[in-house]
Amino acid sequence: MKLLMFLVAPTGLFAPPAFGDDVPDGFMLQILEPTGGKIFRPIGWTYQEAHTSNAYNWIISKEDPDLKPIQTSVRVVWYLKTEKQFEKAPKKFINDFIAEKVATADKVIKICEPEEMYLFTRVCLETEEGPNHILYSLFWEGDASGSNSTGMAFMMIKTAKKADWSHYLPTFDQIPSVELIDMTHQDRPGRAYPLPPAAHYDATDESIDAAVALLATNLVADPDILTNLFSTKAMCGPGLWRLLKDSSQFLTPPRARGIARMPMGNGVTNEAAFAFLQGYEEVSSFRRALALLLKTQGKLVIREPNQKEFMAYWATINYDRIDDPMLVAVGSDYTFFCQFLKDKVFLMDEVQKADFATKAVEK
Repeated sequence: MKLLMFLVAPTGLFAPPAFGDDVPDGFMLQILEPTGGKIFRPIGWTYQEAHTSNAYNWIISKEDPDLKPIQTSVRVVWYLKTEKQFEKAPKKFINDFIAEKVATADKVIKICEPEEMYLFTRVCLETEEGPNHILYSLFWEGDASGSNSTGMAFMMIKTAKKADWSHYLPTFDQIPSVELIDMTHQDRPGRAYPLPPAAHYDATDESIDAAVALLATNLVADPDILTNLFSTKAMCGPGLWRLLKDSSQFLTPPRARGIARMPMGNGVTNEAAFAFLQGYEEVSSFRRALALLLKTQGKLVIREPNQKEFMAYWATINYDRIDDPMLVAVGSDYTFFCQFLKDKVFLMDEVQKADFATKAVEK
């Protein structure tokens, strides 16, 4: 996922949105959680999230949905794997979506021809459906033929009553773009704070983007969905193992365990047990136990580790070079540290309760 900022204005032109520039008068910068993306939101409009395991769904609307039905809105939906959710490649998913809307719309005002925009291809559809005037900007990953895709598609949908469309069109025109993921990575270790002299964190920004998307949609209280995060080998760090080791879900307890030595500062070192999970049965037990814990944590916020969290991890490992993404998921009581190995979580730990030294330690 090398480009996750898009201009989706109905002109079909493309340029990276300038979210670093001044926000238009009457608007504010809305952060799209949990990915850290951005969009302009009219002041006084509401912001909502309705994510699923396979898609992000953000809605900004003039109406407060707790008080009245939504009539005027901008909705952004990002599908991570259309093949998994719909059994369709991204291009076919978008084209079938257009065909369905064309068949059922009261009036088709405009259909844009496909236009390649770097890693994506954009089309648009403008319709009248019942009382509503709707403008769809639709993207599939890959070129116009649909090749070179990993399965992503997304759409921005602008809706207003037909009688009100001309009134709200200037507002919609001030929302021409969306940033799906925070592209700056100013919070990453080594940028937000210095690393210990011996530590090297070499994960690319693109791999961190992909890890954020994977974690935000799959770290949920469902052991089946958690399968997307863990392979048949994984590490359960000492903080998390302390929380899970007595779970009734460990029908197959891990056979391989070890001791982590954790520097606490001032020359003090504590020791704590961790588990190395091997094979389907052990990892399945871990997923079930983790799912029960996640049920107690509410909505998780995904971000990059701060200095204390980084040190809590780095101080316990016996290597200094880290090539794959590190992320944390913050719940109501616990903070889960996740170390990726390619596209899976290899090590997961709980670090909020840890009290490791934040200074560089000798290893």
